[in-house]
Parts: sequence; C-alpha cells; structure tokens
Amino acid sequence: MTTPKPAARPAHPEMFAALEVPNFRRYVSGQSLSLIGTWVETVAHALLVLQLTHSGVVLGLTTAARYAPILLLSPYAGLLFLTTGGLQANAIRSLHVP
Repeated sequence: MTTPKPAARPAHPEMFAALEVPNFRRYVSGQSLSLIGTWVETVAHALLVLQLTHSGVVLGLTTAARYAPILLLSPYAGLLFLTTGGLQANAIRSLHVP
C-alpha cells in the first residue's frame, strides 16, 4: 500500500498574495474586463472600416488618426508634469490618508 503524497505547493506563493485583498481583486477584475472591451472595440473598428472601404490603406490611416493624439501629446504632457513639480505634488498627495 502506498502512502498519499502531500499536495504540491506553488513554486512562488507570494506571486498572487495581492489577490487575497478583496478590493484589489475587484480592481484587477474591472481592469481586465475593461481591457477586453477595448480589444473588442479595436477589432470592431478595424472590421467596420474594412467592410465599408475594402481598403487596407484607409484602415491604416484611420488607425493612425486614432492613436496620433496619444503619440504626439504624451511626451509634452510628461514634460509638463515633470517641470511643474507634478511628481512632488503627487508624492505628497499619496501620503495623505483621507
């Protein structure tokens, strides 16, 4: 007769330790659902443009137009944030417990 083996322990139990906090689980679940929605919307946009125009060039142009503001304005927003002391203000705000 063989003795039962003990249950295998995870290799890195601390990897998912944050998921023990209920609010963090809700946050991760909400962010995951939001990201899935974003992916679906991106694919639907591409399919709609292809269905209406039958042109890969137009699809590329509409996709570029969609992401151009983010690509063009993000560096300036980061520069503005760093030069106006936003980093220090954000650090001080994070210390304040409401």
